[in-house]
Amino acid sequence: MKQSLPPKHFELRFRTACFRYLTLLITLFFFLSFQTSKAQTGEALNFDGVDDYVDISGVKISGSYTKEAWIYLPVVNPADPNAHNIISGSATSLYVYQGKLGAGHNFNNVQDPTVLTANTWYHVAVTFDASTGTMTLYKNGLPVNVGVAPAYTETTLLLGAIYTGTVGYFFQGNIDQVRIWNVVRTSSDIFNDFSCYATGNEPNLIALYPFTQGIAGGNNAGLTTLGDSSATPHNGTLMNFALNGTTSNWIAPGAPLTNACITLPVQLSNFSAEKSSNGVILRWETSTEINNKGFQIQRSTDGLNHWFDVAFIAGAGNTTERHKYSYNDVSPFKGNNYYRLKQINFDGESKYSNIKTVRIVKSGELSLYPTLAHDNITLEVANVDMLNTMVSVFDGQGRVVQKERLIDQKQQIDVSGLQRGMYLLRLENGDAGRFLKL
Repeated sequence: MKQSLPPKHFELRFRTACFRYLTLLITLFFFLSFQTSKAQTGEALNFDGVDDYVDISGVKISGSYTKEAWIYLPVVNPADPNAHNIISGSATSLYVYQGKLGAGHNFNNVQDPTVLTANTWYHVAVTFDASTGTMTLYKNGLPVNVGVAPAYTETTLLLGAIYTGTVGYFFQGNIDQVRIWNVVRTSSDIFNDFSCYATGNEPNLIALYPFTQGIAGGNNAGLTTLGDSSATPHNGTLMNFALNGTTSNWIAPGAPLTNACITLPVQLSNFSAEKSSNGVILRWETSTEINNKGFQIQRSTDGLNHWFDVAFIAGAGNTTERHKYSYNDVSPFKGNNYYRLKQINFDGESKYSNIKTVRIVKSGELSLYPTLAHDNITLEVANVDMLNTMVSVFDGQGRVVQKERLIDQKQQIDVSGLQRGMYLLRLENGDAGRFLKL
């Protein structure tokens, strides 16, 4: 005959079982919570190079524009016959071809001469000035090429592909922090802001895709809308992404962005650099200053790298009155001198001005600027013996298309009547220089 447990023993067993069950539930709860806390939000989007792209045709560009993005290429193949598009459409393109960054309109292109490095984040940008037809290509905040592009009519805009009747030429790698503007951003704007992240309220910013969505490498099925954080959002649509795993999905980490982009409270009204009797005179003016420690004057021989500190000029601190500043550089380099101002706040924040160029000519040398000309070019000669001689302008086929008499050592020449293209200007003694008519 089976014997039953006394009431007290039964109660003890029941309590023990409940305690173990409750302990198991608590352990499971904390385990799942920990696992959930470990899941990282996506910081970029991986494109598989096969058929992934994002349709952002709600973003309309016309006239002048600036396109920016961060890209990461797992493979760079200089022999690859296919272009890999970053921000392109039916008429405009920003892409990588044979390992080199490029941009263009209707197959009229500018390209960076240097091959990109695999497994490296790059900030890339292109600007187009509709008034002059000038297209400028940037990498990591610095210009790498400039050229002339025709007008365009854009009907379709995509991330990671181009539209040529069908969608194709897909990007392979990661894309982050896409920004599209309806203005030409200056070189200083791009340099100052390429390593920070935009907030969406910046003037003239018409699209901002920060890619902070989904779970990095997780199951993101159904998350097919790319959020636009600009003031007037134009959300994109993800096409053909797997949205699960480490490819064709939201991933992390993203681009090496530092912090939010800032606008320093110093309004620089103008900045100029001109040759003086004993060097180069720099002049600039501010309309307001808040917390302004001062200006570091910097000089370079190429305008890209190797900037040298020339002098520091203290600022006015806090003022709403106009202030004028000047500095005479008595030891410029022979040849091209590039100048910029690094404005520094008392808290250490800093931004750069636009770059100004002055050429110091040697005896007998010809100086010609700007090399990208719309209406006029300026010709300077150090040799007074060349006065009252003829200056000839040759087109790309070697034909003389314009002649001018040199009557001053610094003379402006009207080239507005010339067709677009590259020209050679030559003096009677053989000294010559080239310029591009826009």
